[in-house]
Amino acid sequence: MTIGIAALSLLWAVIIPAYWAMWLRGDHAGDAHPPGYVAHERAFLLPDLTLALLLWVTAILALRGAGAMMVTGLTAGGMMLFLGLIDLSYDLAQGARGRDYAGDVLLVGSACALVGLIAAGAVA
Repeated sequence: MTIGIAALSLLWAVIIPAYWAMWLRGDHAGDAHPPGYVAHERAFLLPDLTLALLLWVTAILALRGAGAMMVTGLTAGGMMLFLGLIDLSYDLAQGARGRDYAGDVLLVGSACALVGLIAAGAVA
């Protein structure tokens, strides 16, 4: 159980900063996004990087068998779910129905998996 929690946490702890490194280097002036999209997206930088740090901590605690992993992991899972749903609902509200939602769906799904793994470990 803890290996799965550590692996999922580490995976997203790497993906999130990598996404931001690519996104911040991109030129979004020509993107087919609604007005305000870039400002909306930039507002997620600090919460996302905070989440990535929390995921690193969760992975380390999980590998060490520390019970505090449950607190950090559930907090990270809640953050992932919240941020993923905000992104998804923003896109749908702005009429971005032709957009590829794979990233949003993966984030929300991973959040549910992380919380589920931690909850299953707590019950066992």
